[in-house]
Formats: sequence, structure tokens, C-alpha cells
Amino acid sequence: MDFNTITVEQLVSHLSDFIQKDRLYSPAEACKLFQPSISVQTLKKWTDAGLIPMQRLGGRIFYRYGNIVTAGANLNKYSRNNRSDNE
Repeated sequence: MDFNTITVEQLVSHLSDFIQKDRLYSPAEACKLFQPSISVQTLKKWTDAGLIPMQRLGGRIFYRYGNIVTAGANLNKYSRNNRSDNE
């Protein structure tokens, strides 16, 4: 990215994409990102199984957006590429 020719709008767009990918979500928020949404218990099972890494901050659990998207793509039911028109 050439910073001499970039517009403010392009910079804001690029930074917002970066912030979105690194944003932390609570377990309840993370569950709503899946389509169809999942329960907190399912998210915990997947975390315990090592399918979705979590972050601990101040004794609370959070999930990074990028990790949620990656896990959703790796789980066949939630991968957009593996869905058929009959589902």
C-alpha cells in the first residue's frame, strides 16, 4: 500500500477491516456469528476440542473474529463452499 497516494477513505476502510479481524467477541456474541447460530454449550465443546482457540482476559473468555471465521470454514456444516442447494 503506497501511503503517498492513499485517500482517507481507503485508509479508514483498510483499518476497519484489520480491526474487524482482530476484534474480540464474548461467547454469546461469537455464537451469533455462525449461520445458523450455535449454542454457548456447542461453542464450549468446540473450544475444549481445540476447534476454536479462545483468549482469556481478566478471567473472562473471548474469541477473535478471525479464529471464528476460520473455524466456521473448517466445520463442514458452516462452510459456505460445502453447502448444496438442497439444504
